[in-house]
Amino acid sequence: MTIDHTGTEHQYLNVHPSSLQSSGKMGFPVQSKVRSCYELLFLNNEIDLENAPVFWAEFSKLPCDSLSLEAITLRACSNQPSVQINTKLLFRECLKNLADKNGAYREKALDTLISFLKSLLSKHFLNPSTDIIMFLSGLEHVDEIFTNFVSCIEEILSDKESPLRQKAVTLSHVFCNGAYQSSLLSYFFHRDFISPILQLISEEDSTLEVRMQSLLLLVILASYNRFESVNQYQIALSQIEDRKLLNAFSFIIGEACRRCRVKYLKVQDDTIEKTGLNKMLSFLTLRSNSSSTQTLTPENLDELFTRLPSTEIIVLQCAFELLSDNEAFARNLLMGNITATDEPAIASYLSLTSYLLSHQRLNSRIYLYSRLSMICIRLILENTSCVPLLCSKDTTITAHLCRQRPSSLSSSPAPRLALSIIIDIMILGIDCNIRKRLDVEIYHLFILNIYRIICHLKATKFRITFHWNELWRSLLTLVKFLAINSEELKILQNVSYMVDELIKLLLLCLASGDTFLAESAQHDDLFYKILQMKDYIVIFLIEYDIIKRVPSATALTTVITHYEKIIVESRAESKSRHLSYEQVAQVIKKGYNSLELSHHLASGMWEKYRPLDDQSFLKKVVRQIISESLDLMNID
Repeated sequence: MTIDHTGTEHQYLNVHPSSLQSSGKMGFPVQSKVRSCYELLFLNNEIDLENAPVFWAEFSKLPCDSLSLEAITLRACSNQPSVQINTKLLFRECLKNLADKNGAYREKALDTLISFLKSLLSKHFLNPSTDIIMFLSGLEHVDEIFTNFVSCIEEILSDKESPLRQKAVTLSHVFCNGAYQSSLLSYFFHRDFISPILQLISEEDSTLEVRMQSLLLLVILASYNRFESVNQYQIALSQIEDRKLLNAFSFIIGEACRRCRVKYLKVQDDTIEKTGLNKMLSFLTLRSNSSSTQTLTPENLDELFTRLPSTEIIVLQCAFELLSDNEAFARNLLMGNITATDEPAIASYLSLTSYLLSHQRLNSRIYLYSRLSMICIRLILENTSCVPLLCSKDTTITAHLCRQRPSSLSSSPAPRLALSIIIDIMILGIDCNIRKRLDVEIYHLFILNIYRIICHLKATKFRITFHWNELWRSLLTLVKFLAINSEELKILQNVSYMVDELIKLLLLCLASGDTFLAESAQHDDLFYKILQMKDYIVIFLIEYDIIKRVPSATALTTVITHYEKIIVESRAESKSRHLSYEQVAQVIKKGYNSLELSHHLASGMWEKYRPLDDQSFLKKVVRQIISESLDLMNID
């Protein structure tokens, strides 16, 4: 049925909703006029709307009904391939309005395209590029239509005075996320989106949401096909040195991390308890409300924690992209806003990381972001210009570390070196996640990160005040666990790489402890703990066949044998079967002078992180980011 121009078209524009129902094609309750238009477009294939200017003129004036449009689009595009004629018409007409200088038409077109594409592109396509083209342009007009589409978006974004820039960013997200697996994203590389997006990011009077969405869009474009080729967005991110922009990046990432952490505190506030009168008043308040307050069990808490972190966590991908390619950003993240009254970005990031690691075992999503955060820390530690900053007294920070899981680490509100906080986070990660289904890759990162820290301290002979006994305890507890559960664990993929690095780390600390430990007693304590764990260390070396891959690991057995001989002699001298801690400490001091432990056991060499080696994981991260990014937009 074709609409003529003598009045039939007006019949459909002014049709009463009940008459649409009577056709038997819908079955909806009473709809608004705009919903009736959506149904004419998608659910009534007998009507030709291609030559219906009055219909489209009326349609352009109507406000978008997002919920109705999404629902009808999803229903129609799932079951009716014939609807492609009208989806192409809708896309074309919206582009006309998008190019119109009339702000009202533009805004309605943006709203319509956001809802329409969000629903359409959520469909699973067997051949994404071809299928999306057939719905939106047709093969014969693909270049014309999509070039026009991105040109309209670029024009809006480039207009600094336009109030529609946020919606243009949202539309870009919807399209880029939905078409990410297709070749259609290449049209965004034919235009210059970099300058207008950076302008939005740098505008301090814009909301955090707008700036965060803009940065995320830039990063999604930069990560597109990053393992196949280098694109202009990657290059642009790597070359940014403007202090204002770098400050904006750090602020956005830091504030997003802070917001994520606040959600954890709302579930369980683990900050340092109040003392004195405030603590008593808090106790009395709890007692008075006890009848109406439900006590959360560990199971209840875990259920709540599985819903975290909140969607703002996806900015970790922004941190990763910037840390991978831009050394200036890494320095800015550490130094920016350190002296301000607000929490520095690096403190917010490290604090959130401790919460991620404390709960990472709850589900694969938390694990994914925990591992990504560990990679970000590795990138910081491998940046030669950053590690001195981590040790500088000018960058001491206060970062609250998670206490929602049992921890032996003390909680200090005093400012500390960022490097000390990072070591604490590694200890917390090791302690909180030991289990038979060990997450080998993230434990490998814990060990690699600690190794890089010790290498730097050894090379610079920089001695930091730190509770090293907690690090020795954590590492050797891990050795014990690996030894006891070797049958289950040694079959895990890549476990050999992890245990080899663990041994190298222990050897490095043994051989070079006197170059970075503040007190000799801390070095002695490491020897003491190794002697305590000697049986497990021997089992560990044998079960994982470590000496074959790391010949220098024999030094551990040499240390054990050396001290066992001295201990036997000391027992004979004291005529006692058991030696006290003080006596063993004396034995360690005495034996250290006669122990030949070469410093070349641990060379302190390491390989820099290569994203290509992790491409399977990083592609999974991008897919997760894309699936969550629309939630960040709060698109209904």
